[in-house]
Amino acid sequence: MGRRRRQLELPVPNGWGGARAGSGRKPPPGRANVRHRSRPAHDARHPVQVAFRATAGAPTLRTRRVFAIIQASLARAQKPHFRITTFSVQRDHMHLIVEADDRSALIRGLQGLAISATLAVNRLTGRQGALWADRYHSRSLTTPRTVRASLAYVLLNFRKHLAAPPGIDPCSSGPSFTGWAPRLPAPPDAAIFRPTLSAVPSTTWLGRAGWLRAGGPLHPDEGPRPVRPPRPPHCPPARPPPCAAPLLTLLRPTTAISSALRPDHRPPTTATNSYSARPQPGPHPVRSSPP
Repeated sequence: MGRRRRQLELPVPNGWGGARAGSGRKPPPGRANVRHRSRPAHDARHPVQVAFRATAGAPTLRTRRVFAIIQASLARAQKPHFRITTFSVQRDHMHLIVEADDRSALIRGLQGLAISATLAVNRLTGRQGALWADRYHSRSLTTPRTVRASLAYVLLNFRKHLAAPPGIDPCSSGPSFTGWAPRLPAPPDAAIFRPTLSAVPSTTWLGRAGWLRAGGPLHPDEGPRPVRPPRPPHCPPARPPPCAAPLLTLLRPTTAISSALRPDHRPPTTATNSYSARPQPGPHPVRSSPP
């Protein structure tokens, strides 16, 4: 009879590595960045809302010269398979609504736009380095309600950051947008807007006519609320520690002691059970003068 084989055991791991609480690279301080994850799949029927955020030392993007070259970069990024239908340029960020035929066209179109805008702004201002602080943030718009909300947020975003009155933002595709409820006149500084470089019309049903079913045309008084300054932290009133309460009680003079220390104090008369025995109020006795 042969020898029975014994099952060998694998070595016990030392506990390093693997998924555990608190592992991985810690996020940098300040505003959270877009996570480095694979971009999701894209459906050609759904528009995509995109946001680019500039670095801390970048020049403002709403000046006449900088906005002109950014608008030219937006025009160069237009392709048959990648289309920018709505945009808005703010001081330190930019909002877009784009359409693409597939996932690869969406990613390559946005990457090319980011590079083109960076090179143009650096060439104009004489600076070097990156213009955008992080990867672009994107969100797919799958319903008429989300598309209408995104149009109002992008076109009227200047009301949030500049606390501007209702109107059309000249640094956006609002002057060429045809979905306003009342036909508004051109803004006072619309000369910086070049209609030849405006956004192209939407080719999807959601961006062309579907969003009108979620509330009708846009009104200039819509849009996000203005950014309010942060409230100061609530500071509750200081309370004495629990051990100090008995000490304060002992140090506080009682009513009897404090009244006895007064010069005009008169000791109370001893009270009895009979009401008639109680001292009745009357005139003070007249003291006789010394002989």
